[in-house]
Amino acid sequence: MNITEKELMFLILVSCIVWKLRKKKPCISVIYSIFLIIYITLIRRAPGYIEPVRFHIGEWKEAGFWVGGILNILLYVPFGYTCYRYITGMRKVEKEQYVMRNIVLAGACLSIACEMTQYITKRGCADINDVLFNILGIIVGVALAFKVRGSKY
Repeated sequence: MNITEKELMFLILVSCIVWKLRKKKPCISVIYSIFLIIYITLIRRAPGYIEPVRFHIGEWKEAGFWVGGILNILLYVPFGYTCYRYITGMRKVEKEQYVMRNIVLAGACLSIACEMTQYITKRGCADINDVLFNILGIIVGVALAFKVRGSKY
């Protein structure tokens, strides 16, 4: 992903603002994580770039596959983390496994929607591997939030 200096400065500035506001408005972190996903996967891509939908799960031997997969995981970790922190910070949760499941399902829907939008608008390549890695990123984010739940945020 080639990001310009202006884009980087913008994202850093917005990240600082979100960091400052996160305690007064806890949902802003969730909104920002969704914004980052949409910005990186859709907004900053030029229209007209399209590849056929890929269903090649067996591409795991290629290095590019793993780099793309790791980037997809990292992109969705904040979504899982911030959603879990927001939901469990809002109210007492009786059955955390349902909260975790619902966050993963919501994130999977977001991922599928992004992939479908990429395909329809010709802004990228719709790939089943992206969805799988995105879901893994959500699970990692939820697990991290669960692990640090008792600590100060």
